[in-house]
Amino acid sequence: MYAVSRAKRIRAMGLVLELLASGPRNAAEIRTASDARGISFRTVERAAQELGVVSQRAASFQGPFIWQLPPRRRVA
Repeated sequence: MYAVSRAKRIRAMGLVLELLASGPRNAAEIRTASDARGISFRTVERAAQELGVVSQRAASFQGPFIWQLPPRRRVA
């Protein structure tokens, strides 16, 4: 069972990386894309957490959540 859930999370990670590669995205867009690919949004959330995705409200308290990849760390 663990291997199956891990495989799903890896697939979800691919989706998150693909969608966020060009910059920040509205979380609703990510949910729509995950639904279209048959990936549970909760699995996508877990994958995003594992990738270190940053999720913040846009502009105002009631604005949409925006996801973005974490800043790249420089290797000395």
